[in-house]
This record gives sequence, structure tokens and C-alpha cells, in this order.
Amino acid sequence: GDYLPDRVSVWRDWICGTVSHRDPLDDVRERLERVKQRQTSTRAQAQAKGAGRAGGAQNDGGGGTLEDVQEMIDANQKDMNGELATIAAAEKTIMQCDIEMARIQRELTVCDQQEVHFQEQADQLEVEGPGGEQTKGAPRQIETQLNDIRRFRQAVAKRKLELHQEKVKENLKRAEAMEKIALSKERMQRLRSRQKLFDTLGRSAATTGGASGLEA
Repeated sequence: GDYLPDRVSVWRDWICGTVSHRDPLDDVRERLERVKQRQTSTRAQAQAKGAGRAGGAQNDGGGGTLEDVQEMIDANQKDMNGELATIAAAEKTIMQCDIEMARIQRELTVCDQQEVHFQEQADQLEVEGPGGEQTKGAPRQIETQLNDIRRFRQAVAKRKLELHQEKVKENLKRAEAMEKIALSKERMQRLRSRQKLFDTLGRSAATTGGASGLEA
């Protein structure tokens, strides 16, 4: 048959996943075939235990198709709820990442302003220091101030590096969340199509006493 990836998980160098039919109708037919096999097995076991109990088992089997269809509908709805929860969690992650990215950008702007300020101070002190235009003052004091400015600038540069690393991490988290949303929306589309088929199948089974209207 024609299959496509359904659920995919990646952890380090491990990857695992499931596949589903590209056409939701094929998935329904496959599930119905399993239901029929289970019903056939149930009837055979009942007949082996006695004619009287076999009749009751057949009656239950006739209504079992509708019950099995409802079971598939409930399972499909559970999967849809799971995908909706995944989308909601990913959207929350994106919102948190955007907040963090805005904070990081504000801190980077402050760091840039501090760098400009310290550079201007250093330039001014170098003009006033030994060898500069103004040698009268206190050369040792000026050199101390220049050393302080160098340390401040190193601290600012270190903080900028940390902020850029945080920014990379937030970008990765945001990209992963966006990918989760895209995959979940794709699965939701298939699940909704499958749900419509299940609804049609359920109505057909209810009106025909358990017979399927989607047999291949």
C-alpha cells in the first residue's frame, strides 16, 4: 500500500516512528478487516462451546461491529485531542521563546551602549594620559582607570557571548516547536478525514444492523 510517516520521535542518534496509510479509507478498511477476523474467531469459539451459547455469541457479534466502530471513533478522537494538546504546548513554547528573545535583545542593546560608552572613555583617557596632549594630571590614576575600563569591556564582551548563546538556544527551541506544530497539523488533517469516515461507518452500521458500508 501507499504509506507515509505518522508519528516520528528523535532522541540523540536514535529515531523511531510509525506509518499510516496515505488514504484514510485504507486505514478504515484495515481496521474493519481486523474487526471481522476478531468476530469470526469469537463466533468459532462460541460454537465450540455449544449451539445455545453460539447463538448468543452471534447476536453479540452482529452488534459488535457498531461497538467496534464506536471504539475506533473514540480512539481517533483521543488521538485528535492529543495532537491539539501538542499544538497548544508548542504554541506556548513559542510565546515563551519570543519573550526570552525580546529580553535577550534588550540586554544586547544595553551591552552595545556600554561598549560605546567605555570606548569613548578609553579614547578620552588615552588622550589625557602619558604621551598624550595633557601630561600634567595623574598618569597613574589614568592608567588605573584605563585598566578598569578594559575589565569592564571584557565583562561586557563575556556577557554578550552568553546572550548570543542563549539566543541560539531559544531559536532552536522555537524552530522545534514550529516543526511540532506543522507535524501535528498534518496529522490532525488526516485524523479529521478519518473521523468523517468513522462517522459515516457508524451511521451505516447502525442502520444495517452492524454491516459495513465501506467493505473493499
